[in-house]
Amino acid sequence: MDVSTKRALVLVFSTVMICCFAPISVEAHARFIQPPSRASMWRYGFDNPPDYQDNEGFCGGADYQHNVMGGKCGICGDPFDQNPREHEVGGKYANGIIVDEFEKGQVIEALIDITANHLGYFVFRLCPVINEDVEVTQECLDRTPLEIVGAPPGTIEWHIGTDNGIESIRLKLPAHITCDHCVLQWIWTAGNNWGICEDGTSAPGCGPQENFRACADIRIRRGEGGPVESTPGVPTTSTMRTTTSRTTTTSSSTPPPSSGGCENAVPVGPHQHSPGMAEWCSVNCAVGFCPSDFCTCLDSNGSRRTSLGNPRRPCQVAVPVGIWSRLSSMNRWCQLNCASGYCPPSHCRCEAYYPTH
Repeated sequence: MDVSTKRALVLVFSTVMICCFAPISVEAHARFIQPPSRASMWRYGFDNPPDYQDNEGFCGGADYQHNVMGGKCGICGDPFDQNPREHEVGGKYANGIIVDEFEKGQVIEALIDITANHLGYFVFRLCPVINEDVEVTQECLDRTPLEIVGAPPGTIEWHIGTDNGIESIRLKLPAHITCDHCVLQWIWTAGNNWGICEDGTSAPGCGPQENFRACADIRIRRGEGGPVESTPGVPTTSTMRTTTSRTTTTSSSTPPPSSGGCENAVPVGPHQHSPGMAEWCSVNCAVGFCPSDFCTCLDSNGSRRTSLGNPRRPCQVAVPVGIWSRLSSMNRWCQLNCASGYCPPSHCRCEAYYPTH
C-alpha cells in the first residue's frame, strides 16, 4: 500500500471517528414555575411581558454555548453575548417583580415543568440584590447554593429521572440571609449528549452538556421563629427523586377545550408571527379565553366571529386545585382569571360567584 493510499485511509477513518464521537447537541426544554421565573411569571397573572419560549432558556443552545462562547451563559439562560440579555436587568423580562416571599431558614418547594427530558441534574443558587440597576453575578450566586431537603447534608444536586412533567424539589433557604430582593437561580445541566469521559471512553453525559437556566425574584424576611414549611400540605418525608411523585402535564398552561370557546383561532396584529402564538391562541380560545388584542376566533368559512358563545359567569372567590394548589402564585392567577370569567376546573375552583342582577 503506497503512502498516498494510507493517507487517504487515515483521512476517511478520522472523518468517521469525528462523525461518530463528536458531541451531539439535542435541546431539552423546561420552565421554572415555582417560584415563577422572569420568563414564566406571565402565566400566573403577573404584569410582565409574555415569553412564549419560556421553556427554552438554554444559553443559545449547547453548540453555541460551548463551541462559540467557550461555555459561558447568561445567569438566566440568555446567550452570553446577547445585549441586552432579555432576562437580566435592562432586558424586557427583568422588571424587578417580586413573585414570592419567604422567611430565612425556610424549607421551600421549587417546581420545574419539564417538557422535554434530557436527564442530568438541577442546582439552585441564591444571591441578594445590592443595586436594582445592576444584575447579580454568577460569582455571587455560586457562593450560596441551596441544599436539598431529605438528602445527605451538603447535597445540592437534584438528579432527575426520565419522565416529563412537574418535578418537585424541597430546598433549605440559608438561615443567615434576608433580603428585600434576592435572585433565585435554577440551572439544569442535562446528561443526554454523548461526549468524551475522563477515562477516554465515550458515553452519554460525558463532556460539555446543555445548560438550562432561569431566575426568579423573591424576598426573604427575618421571620419570628425557626425554619418553617412554605407548603404545609406537602409531606415532610424525604423528597429525593426515588420517593417523589410526578404529575404529568403538557407544555400548555391551560386545560383541554370545553364549551364556550372556538375551534379555529389565530393570532392577530404583531402576534401573528410570534413563535408559539398559533398554538397559544388555539388552546386558550378553545376554552373561552380569547383576548382580542392577541387572537381572533374564526367561524367555519374563515370569517371573524364576534362572540364566543355562552359567556362564563365571573367568580368572586377562587382557589387553585390539584398540583396547582402547591404554587403560591396560583392563588393570584385563579383570582384574576376567574373574576374575568375564565376559571378552568383543572386549575381553579370557584367558591363564590358575583351576584346576578
